[in-house]
Amino acid sequence: MKTIVKGSIAAAVVALSASGMPALAQQTINLTLGASHPTAFLPVGVMASFFKPEVDRLLKEGGNKYRINWKEAYAGTLFKLQDTMEAIRDNLADIGFVGSVWEPDSMPLSNVTYMTPFTSGDLALVLKTAEKLVLTHPGLKKEWESNNLQFL
Repeated sequence: MKTIVKGSIAAAVVALSASGMPALAQQTINLTLGASHPTAFLPVGVMASFFKPEVDRLLKEGGNKYRINWKEAYAGTLFKLQDTMEAIRDNLADIGFVGSVWEPDSMPLSNVTYMTPFTSGDLALVLKTAEKLVLTHPGLKKEWESNNLQFL
């Protein structure tokens, strides 16, 4: 799972670096992490306890050109479960956990990990497989993009 998260962090850092902002002085970027679930839910806990500090560490190692002013909104404080995809899609939060299992009408292909007969109790394997599917199958990638979402 750390490989997937590190890849996501690298993508976020590259996106910030390529944003076209001048790097003459340290730029502060305001970002909101949001989820309908509390941090006790593993994917949300990873956002709060690993993703956020790892992005900060990588930005510092990259020369401190950017600093993120994080706002965190978990456990339904910003949006409820039924509004998760829309909240991220509509920029109520910048980064969040979108569980495609709760979006069967908007993201039916992304539910492949919940519908396959050969599943695994190994979360890292499931996440790695899902990431590979989204990155290599145009239909899955398009499903995220058509909802104005970027899969990390």
